[in-house]
Amino acid sequence: MLACLCLGLVFMPGICADLLAYKRDAIMSGEWWRLWGGHFVHFTPMHAFVNGTLLLLLSVLLGRAYSWKLVGALFLFGPPVISFALLYLVPEMDIYRGASALAALFLTISIGHAFGRAHRITVFLLYTLIIVWLAKLLIEIAGGISFSNLPPTVHVAWQAHVAGILAGVAFSI
Repeated sequence: MLACLCLGLVFMPGICADLLAYKRDAIMSGEWWRLWGGHFVHFTPMHAFVNGTLLLLLSVLLGRAYSWKLVGALFLFGPPVISFALLYLVPEMDIYRGASALAALFLTISIGHAFGRAHRITVFLLYTLIIVWLAKLLIEIAGGISFSNLPPTVHVAWQAHVAGILAGVAFSI
């Protein structure tokens, strides 16, 4: 499962993460694999654990609600869509690592399902996740404390989260 990849990659030598991370200049120079890789490498083990766990939870919810083929398609097409959005809409972002933008995509699609035919427990869980996640995102956008346990020199890439939400809306339509 690709969500577990987040956890495994954090224990690889640093050079592996550097070769996979979203780096604007490297992508523009033809290193296209970074469009996918940046979403599966992280800055710290805790960063990978939080993102990987959330992505795993949302993958299971989507897999059960829709299909595992949809989840596979989202893992295939979601990362480059989000990365292209970052390339062209946020040109000042040089480096990105993390699965939180993918989680935003998955969460957005899950919301669409919740409005339709989901069980009450699922709806409650999704709305709780949405409220907590949006509160976290707004605090981080406002420059407040970061909940992502990132190194002090790394700032939350809230733009990637917004790109994930927009990609989720586009995929839902």
